[in-house]
Amino acid sequence: EEGKGGHVEEKVQNEEEEEDQVQNEEEEEEHISSLWSSSSSSSSSSVDEHLASLSRDLMKRFIAGLCPLLERLNLDSCSQLSQRHCPRGLELLSSLRHLTLSGTGITSLPPRAIEGLHRKLETLEMMHCAELCALPANIGLLQALRVLNLDACRLSSLPDSITAIKSLEHLGLAQNCIRSLPKAIGGMESLKVLEVQRNRLQSLPVSLGRLSQLKVLWASENKLGSLPREVGQLGLLTDVDLQQNQISSLPTDIARLVSLESLQISKNKLRSLPESIGGLRKLKYLRLVKNQLADIPATIAELQQLETLWLNDNMLESLPAHIVSLKRLKNLRLCSNPSLKNVPLDSIAQLPSLREVTLDEPHHDGFADALRRMESFKTIVGKSVESTSGRLRLLVLSEDSKDVKTPEMPTD
Repeated sequence: EEGKGGHVEEKVQNEEEEEDQVQNEEEEEEHISSLWSSSSSSSSSSVDEHLASLSRDLMKRFIAGLCPLLERLNLDSCSQLSQRHCPRGLELLSSLRHLTLSGTGITSLPPRAIEGLHRKLETLEMMHCAELCALPANIGLLQALRVLNLDACRLSSLPDSITAIKSLEHLGLAQNCIRSLPKAIGGMESLKVLEVQRNRLQSLPVSLGRLSQLKVLWASENKLGSLPREVGQLGLLTDVDLQQNQISSLPTDIARLVSLESLQISKNKLRSLPESIGGLRKLKYLRLVKNQLADIPATIAELQQLETLWLNDNMLESLPAHIVSLKRLKNLRLCSNPSLKNVPLDSIAQLPSLREVTLDEPHHDGFADALRRMESFKTIVGKSVESTSGRLRLLVLSEDSKDVKTPEMPTD
């Protein structure tokens, strides 16, 4: 009987302790909920103040206790969220798939957070984090990551471990201070989009050619002097932007980019184009503005899908006669080529898809006359634009065209 009495007394005591614990947890949850509720109805600055006011331990209990199954956490533009106030319980969100910390003041992502999120995290966005100067060395543990966007931060380098993320499809690194990419970047076998524009890159790694799934390569506004010939191995590449670099020539292997649709190399130092450029059979947009081109290879006539050809602001002396073979060409810019004398205006005027032409002043009247001689064009809208460069932009309208306005003068 004494044994039974002691057991009953111990059971009652345990029940009382459990009730006290439940009551304390409920009070904590009510306190956190009240803070969260008040912040949700306040201004963004109030939200930041409430987030900053939660202690690390309180935030940890909040995340661990109320969000054990959380899949998406968006703290975008919480400007007062810094490394000092970075949520301590992030590593406990084992089900998290999407994390946004853009516009915050964090200086780095805690390594412990990577360890806790590595199983399921698919999207990590940390754009416009002005204090973010480095990535944790263990970022390669994020084996489920598909999108990593780090645009407009202060990164000067990348940890080599980032190349271990085999699942990554989109890597956004635009507008940073990066001087080089990891040599083993070719190991990121799932990468489809690589954005590295507005950095300080002087070259691209040779292993880039191993990115067999890559479709988009944006590397404008860097200091690139050339392209590795291995770029020609990127058979799925559709969009390349290399504007505002220092590229003086293109590798002949560029012809192997059989899926390429858009090639932008304006504002570089190109003096010529390889004859092999005619191999880009799917190319639709070719922009070569502000280079040093003196001629265009005749093989350009093989680009039968070409719709836009910008050759203005170069040193062209003539155009290949076979340019008239570009039956799908809609937009042609030839202005600001002072040495360009022999322009086949009659042939250009007969291009069946042509809708916009930009010419220097000496060719204005000749082209207009050529158009008027064509029966298929009953209406020509051509307007001299007041400009010191003497440019004219003609919008060509067929007799069936209606309600089309003359476009504004191009800026470049």
